Amino acid sequence: MPDLNKFVEWVKKDPGVRTVDIKIGGYCNAKNIKIWVYDFMLACGQYVASVDEICLEQKKEAEERANYESLKQKYEQAAM
Repeated sequence: MPDLNKFVEWVKKDPGVRTVDIKIGGYCNAKNIKIWVYDFMLACGQYVASVDEICLEQKKEAEERANYESLKQKYEQAAM
């Protein structure tokens, strides 16, 4: 079971910007735990099992880089 107090502390570091949603249970699996963390300033979220796994800045940068490369390829091909 993850330490939920650590998630509370994570949210308190930037209140109003960060959220944590926890879902326990599910179809035929009462032990299933899903934890979704989200940062509104980054407009990015991820599923984690502990606070130590949160890496929203890196995830956001990777998404932006992939989007940039996709757009760059699209418009470089259109210019040819």
